[in-house]
Amino acid sequence: LLERGDEVRVLDNFSTGNRANLEGLDVEIVEGELRSYERVHRAVRQADVVYHLGALGSVPRSVQDPLTSSAVNIEGTLSDFASKADSGNVMHRRFCPKCGTHVFAQSEARPHLMSVPAGTLDEPEIGKPSLTIWTAQAPSWAPIDPRIPQDEGSAAAAHFGR
Repeated sequence: LLERGDEVRVLDNFSTGNRANLEGLDVEIVEGELRSYERVHRAVRQADVVYHLGALGSVPRSVQDPLTSSAVNIEGTLSDFASKADSGNVMHRRFCPKCGTHVFAQSEARPHLMSVPAGTLDEPEIGKPSLTIWTAQAPSWAPIDPRIPQDEGSAAAAHFGR
């Protein structure tokens, strides 16, 4: 990533790693734990991409202390990722803290609107889509139902007539 010219930020509590491994690298270090919402939020602020590699590895450790391993490896996984959208609005993408599935997204500018992937619902048939958004960015293989209204941009733009 650094060779490509990307900015890199590392979140680590250095409980199993060594700070010396990062010496000489142009990276921003956020020291803290995956279980700390404040630390995770600080580490991912304004990030375009997150590579989540944090975990407490080691089978012996997980057998010796299963509660800590579970807390870090499962519950410590990112549950709210905030980033700036192309519009400049801050978007919150919320994930299940147990499995990491994307559950819904919401914009700070329009908190009354929520995007919910139908596949995350126990019964997807309970709701029918009223609008297909971001069609201009859809890959060629994406099925877009022509019977549902479409917007090339965001739902908010379509909803508010922008």
